[in-house]
Amino acid sequence: MKFAWQAIRVEGRSFSPELAMMNAERDEYATSLANLAVNRVVEAEASPAALEQARKFLALALHLSPRNKRAVIVNFQLSQGAVPEKVRLDFGPEAMAKLVFARAGLLVKQGGEENEL
Repeated sequence: MKFAWQAIRVEGRSFSPELAMMNAERDEYATSLANLAVNRVVEAEASPAALEQARKFLALALHLSPRNKRAVIVNFQLSQGAVPEKVRLDFGPEAMAKLVFARAGLLVKQGGEENEL
């Protein structure tokens, strides 16, 4: 299957240390988002809609944790036109959406410029 993927580049930090998320938490979210991206692309056979959704997942993953091993590898594989192998998810799409939504709510409640929309 052929598809085009422009590698995502994250320059600088999107989130400062002021964001009330520990590095380990950012990394865990980034890995889960990268795995969701992979499975979405595999299941939809790299359709344009799946690639666009995967791009959003990976962009958020790389902004949360720019050096996340899984996100960096998946981004590279896709940029080479390779579809990574489907993986077992720690969190399904619905569970991950609920986690991200709940975490966003906590960040807003904690206040601070970095934690607000």
